[in-house]
Amino acid sequence: ESREMLEGSILIYAFADLRALAREGVLSDDEQRMLKLPVDASHVINVVNSNLQTLKNHANFGDQTDFYLSALTSLHQALRSQSVVDVQTGEAVYHFSQVVYFDDENSQNELVYGIAVNSARKRITVCFRGSVTKTDFMTDAKGFLTEIPNPVVSGAGIRQSSTVSVHHGFRDYLFGSSRLKRGWNTEESKFDKITKQMLALLEEHPDFKIYVTGHSLGGALATLFAFETAASVDPRIPKPVSCITIASPKVGGLTFRRAFQALERQGVMRCLRIANNKDLVTLLPDRGSLSCLYIMCCQSHVFRHVGIELKLYKNGTYSLSRPTETTSYVGLFCKDWSKQAMNGVGMVLTLPMMVAGQEDFLNYHSCMEYLARLQKCSDKTRGLYLNKLYESNANVKTTN
Repeated sequence: ESREMLEGSILIYAFADLRALAREGVLSDDEQRMLKLPVDASHVINVVNSNLQTLKNHANFGDQTDFYLSALTSLHQALRSQSVVDVQTGEAVYHFSQVVYFDDENSQNELVYGIAVNSARKRITVCFRGSVTKTDFMTDAKGFLTEIPNPVVSGAGIRQSSTVSVHHGFRDYLFGSSRLKRGWNTEESKFDKITKQMLALLEEHPDFKIYVTGHSLGGALATLFAFETAASVDPRIPKPVSCITIASPKVGGLTFRRAFQALERQGVMRCLRIANNKDLVTLLPDRGSLSCLYIMCCQSHVFRHVGIELKLYKNGTYSLSRPTETTSYVGLFCKDWSKQAMNGVGMVLTLPMMVAGQEDFLNYHSCMEYLARLQKCSDKTRGLYLNKLYESNANVKTTN
């Protein structure tokens, strides 16, 4: 699951750039086919191969052209191995994953996403692109908490607040003004648009599962989208919703985490958050590091991660952890303080290496580095499945 979600999160960057070049008339070999949906990986591979030199000379691709092609080919081969036998002809039939919806027409001002259907795995995947444009980075920079209505009802002995605190920029990008503290309005947001398209696909494939993924900003948007979708009472949405993110920053505060954990306990949400060790983006936003006083006085305004974390190390090892469900104020303060102290010591120790150029923190956040580390530990993680991790906490440590 994680390998396919990572490759999908990589390829949404390439696919958006290819479609932009097709609009500009730069590509050859049936370039307009890139703008028509649905489209599968085999066609995209043909377009890349036919325009290989052009892409290598283009600023958006350059040295990453071969990397994108390799990821495309790997995903295509994985899907090709998923064949079923036609009962009438006795021949193998291949069900390739097809991109059915892709919204990038206003990519300079709005989020970019795609929806793919994989008939072999019976999966509908919503994938969000990470930060590329000025608007994307401005969204990242709105790193303060704001309130949205809490879609999770109280239960299982834990009382839910009427609202949950989430990242202001991520909320605006996904919901626009349709999710405000005071309630909903009639404006259609990206969330509403994606949900309509997803439900239309579920009408065609009622036995398919829902997966949500993305890298960096895309991972944060995926988390927020999966949260609202898993909390939906619409009977057409299959549960659990599976969210697998790569290099995601923190999405919300304490109330968001508690609501998210309630969905996990109810069995309607599964979330795997893949993070490279020393990827600084996965530690943001982190205003709690400013002072012990802030942590002590503003517990509700400290950003917190959700889901099970799969941390990848350069040496090919990994660790699994999940957030504590501690509700004690003192317990949260002590854990926050110890964690911030450890992060501070770590930054002091790595600062000289960063200044000397021995630590490439930008590279730690790249898709290439994530794919390389995931490949290194593939033998060790082969027996790990998200369902099993949620069924048993034996291999997952608790952290804050």
